[in-house]
This record gives sequence, structure tokens and C-alpha cells, in this order.
Amino acid sequence: MTNFNNSSSPNYEKIINPIKDQIIGKAINFHKEGNIAEALKHYQFCVNKGFDDYRVFSNFGNILQQLGKLEEAAILSRKAVDLKPNLAHVHFNLGNILKELGRLEEAEKSHRKAIKLNPNLTQALNALGDILLDVGKLKEVILLSKSKLESKSITPEDKLRALIQIICANLQKGDFPETLLYLNKINELIEQGLLYIIKDIKTRQHSWFLTQFISSIYNELEKN
Repeated sequence: MTNFNNSSSPNYEKIINPIKDQIIGKAINFHKEGNIAEALKHYQFCVNKGFDDYRVFSNFGNILQQLGKLEEAAILSRKAVDLKPNLAHVHFNLGNILKELGRLEEAEKSHRKAIKLNPNLTQALNALGDILLDVGKLKEVILLSKSKLESKSITPEDKLRALIQIICANLQKGDFPETLLYLNKINELIEQGLLYIIKDIKTRQHSWFLTQFISSIYNELEKN
């Protein structure tokens, strides 16, 4: 594993009886502030000193994932799961890393575990839907996405994503009438300004381009 504990690492060696929670808190604060270099040094120090705190391993793993160090990130995230097996988010984080590694079966299990622990964790529901599309479990994608649409607390982003997942599943099944039905629902929502409610610009742009692509084959679908 990458070792960030070099000469510029925090000099806690001279501290008498260092308080573990304070050190971990400092690492987390650096992370929240976006000071990734210092966060890495502090998380590495915590790991080296044997601080078995799930936050250290989960956060450290998330940073390494962003840096493209996926194998190392997976090892750290698994440790977080071992330390806090009843926390949905650690399973969700591990699932995301495993998906990036192409280990879809393992990723699916992690997201299912996250959902079992927290059925309202929409991020895990969305991620599971994407994986099910990738592995061809199309009926389950449709059922999962329809159940999300029934939620009264669904966000505009999640509503659009659920509709897109249903459309993609029906396209793969060759069920063009259902594809058109949900494509019309998306178009109606877009006309009502749904995209402008989505706060994240990248999500908005991705959703727009994807719906435009699907709409571009609208006439071809109508012929079938």
C-alpha cells in the first residue's frame, strides 16, 4: 500500500500519549477542507499507528479511489466494512470501488447489503440499478426503478435516473412500447423544467445528453 508517512508527515511521535480521536478528527477536518495532501498524511499516520476506526479506512479509501488507486482503495474499504459491518454507507463505498474495478458480482453484493441495512439509501439503489443493467438483470432493474418512483421523497435527479434505467432496460428487452411510454414521461418532465431543478451541473448535462440520445431514436422505435 502507498505509504504517505514520510519526513513531512505530522510529527506526533513527540507527543506524549497522543489522543487518538483528536488525530482522527484532524485528518477528517483536512479532508472536509479539501486539503487532500494533509488528509492523506494524517490518514496514513492513523493506519500506521493501528487506529482501528472505520472513518479512517473509509475516508482514506475514498481518496485513493479518486486518485485511481483502486486496489488499495478496495483493501481500505474492506477494512472499514470489517470494523463497521452494520453501516450501510461503508458497503456502498466498497461497492462503488468494486464496480470501477470491474468486479460487478462483488459490487452487486455490496450494494445489496447497503440497501438491506438502509432501504432508503437512494445512492445504493441507483448504483444497484446501474449494475443490474450491466449484467442483464433487466426485469429486476424495472421493478427496482418503479419502486423508487413510488417514493414520495424522491428527488428530481433520482426520478430522472429511475426513468432512464427503465427505458434502458426496456430497450435491451426489445419492449419498444414500454420504452416509448417512459420516454414520453421523461419528455413531459423535461418540458416542465425538471432538468433545471437538478442542482449538480454534471448530472444535469449527463441526463440531458442521454435523454436527447434516446429521443433521437424515437421515430425508429415507433416503427416497430
